[in-house]
Amino acid sequence: NPLLDRNSNGVLDVYDILRDPSLDCDLNGRIDTCDVAAGAIDDDRDGRPDACEIAKGDIDLNGEVDYADLAVLLLYVGDVGGPVGDMDGDGMVTTADVSVLLMNFGEVTWP
Repeated sequence: NPLLDRNSNGVLDVYDILRDPSLDCDLNGRIDTCDVAAGAIDDDRDGRPDACEIAKGDIDLNGEVDYADLAVLLLYVGDVGGPVGDMDGDGMVTTADVSVLLMNFGEVTWP
């Protein structure tokens, strides 16, 4: 519900997100820290769901898309339902996912 203040800062979440879209990396209408508090995986403890970072190409969650991420992705090209690498959500790791990673090369930015 967008009429909630899940992070208890006195501002409705919808207005927080309108002011700073980077607070909602997965565009689900909830502030990322609230998603993490509700159970979204955040292994690197940066307040953003890891799924967002991996979807941008940061497979190793170090804050940037680099050659290490490309090397891991290339291991999974051709896999259906692999553990990482399906950045476009089509169910398999393809050259389209490699393209997404290459387009995001560098520091991970939001949204």
